[in-house]
Amino acid sequence: MSFEDHQVIKQAVKYDEYGVPFAVSDGYEVPTNTPSVIFTGADEYGYGTNVSMVEDSNVPDLYRVAVTGKVSIQIVATPVGGTNIQVVADTPLGIKKQTSPHDTVYVIPNEKKLYVTQIVVGCQGDPSVDGSKCELIFNDGSDHLLERVYVMGLTTFNYPNVCTTRDGTEMIGNGTNTFIVRRIRLSVAEQEIDAVARGYII
Repeated sequence: MSFEDHQVIKQAVKYDEYGVPFAVSDGYEVPTNTPSVIFTGADEYGYGTNVSMVEDSNVPDLYRVAVTGKVSIQIVATPVGGTNIQVVADTPLGIKKQTSPHDTVYVIPNEKKLYVTQIVVGCQGDPSVDGSKCELIFNDGSDHLLERVYVMGLTTFNYPNVCTTRDGTEMIGNGTNTFIVRRIRLSVAEQEIDAVARGYII
């Protein structure tokens, strides 16, 4: 195959603390029109390893990450200088439509920026069709929605360092700005709704 049949990726090489390259080497060649993703990861011992892509046997040209062994999704690590925060919304645990919405409020310290890395929401079985929901909100005098989760059973979201709401507002504290975990019951009957938001301020 000639050089003209290839695309050449020009990308600087970056290394982690173990000297493992995060990116492909400069000049790495990929055949033209080849569906592919090139990336590497590190195992639990810090050794670099390539991640394989396989074509779906039922859908031509659909490629998936080939996973073997155990895989776990972890929260983004808190950077140096950051302080972990956890907002637990479970008091009261049972919420009725008449007593919702129920807000659990965290006041963001002055001049600190809040980053959300995980939300875990769960509820007991619901005999009604309306269910419940949980909203993450930044309030600086007005509510700015970050996330809305409709709950049936257990739901977990991990975020890549989210510090802005849907409308682009940064979650920065001034001593009175707040981060709210709002639990809302959509049916009349009481239901236990448990929620916790995790992240850090820096």
